Amino acid sequence: MNKRIKAIVATTLVAAGIAGAGIAYAAFARTGTAGAQGSSEEFNALTVAGTWVGNSHGTSLLPGEAGLVRLTIGAPADNTVNAEVVSVVPNPITAGDIDGDVTGADKATCAGWLSAQTFTPAAGTVVLAKNATGVKLNLADAVTFSNDATEVCEGMTFKTTWKVAFRASRTAATVGTDGAVTLPLS
Repeated sequence: MNKRIKAIVATTLVAAGIAGAGIAYAAFARTGTAGAQGSSEEFNALTVAGTWVGNSHGTSLLPGEAGLVRLTIGAPADNTVNAEVVSVVPNPITAGDIDGDVTGADKATCAGWLSAQTFTPAAGTVVLAKNATGVKLNLADAVTFSNDATEVCEGMTFKTTWKVAFRASRTAATVGTDGAVTLPLS
């Protein structure tokens, strides 16, 4: 073989060897797989109980007066986040909520003279600790008895029902066990 052919064959063999080395490297590539598992916080139903407190004159109202309602709230021990009070909304007071010395159509009249207030605290202002119990949420002037009320409502009793909306929150607690907050906040 002449020198020129030997040089071409040798160059070709070297080039083939380099190309083959690249292919062999690619054949040894590997991939890995990783798994990750997440979770969510526990936020279970809170307990709410209501009590009629009235005002500084007692538990009965005169026309033009308003009274305080106290809600006592408890969070389950297994909650892993705090509970923020979003709103406290009364159900409308109806004739079916009126009792006592009031009868017949006067029940609807008296119900119309009672108004219950909605409370919406500013974000982050009423946050219960995640396992707080015995928290007192005082609703100031929660129910107002109209100045227009007449004697047909004398001796009446009335029932109110309140819906409290909570939201799971990482915001720092503003009230803990046996604490108290009065709405509206001043």
